[in-house]
Amino acid sequence: MEHVAYLESPKQGIDRQAALELVGEDEELLAELAEIFLETLPEYLTQLREALAKSESHPLERAAHALKGSVGNFCAQRAAQAAFRLEQIGRSGDLSQAADALTVLETELKFVVSDLESLSAQATTQ
Repeated sequence: MEHVAYLESPKQGIDRQAALELVGEDEELLAELAEIFLETLPEYLTQLREALAKSESHPLERAAHALKGSVGNFCAQRAAQAAFRLEQIGRSGDLSQAADALTVLETELKFVVSDLESLSAQATTQ
């Protein structure tokens, strides 16, 4: 599958230690960011799916770019790379590979969501 070639990072999900470093080792802040991300993710996915369904490259590019930045806060390299690939597809205007790229992104996001839900649950038990 050609579209998977850009997934260079072997780590799926988030890099918790790197994400903690980004927020100055503030676990509470990281948990808050995780909760915000989990709340906003459905809207990102809706925007991506609607743009794809309507064959609208610019909205696809914008939504993928925003999502790339959001997952970047958690050092989720594979998800960020998948979002970047979708962003590039949107920028190119050729959406022939967009559906496959979105599938890859959604798969990577499952790992991110699982990690963030665990992180959020740990924060509430402390």
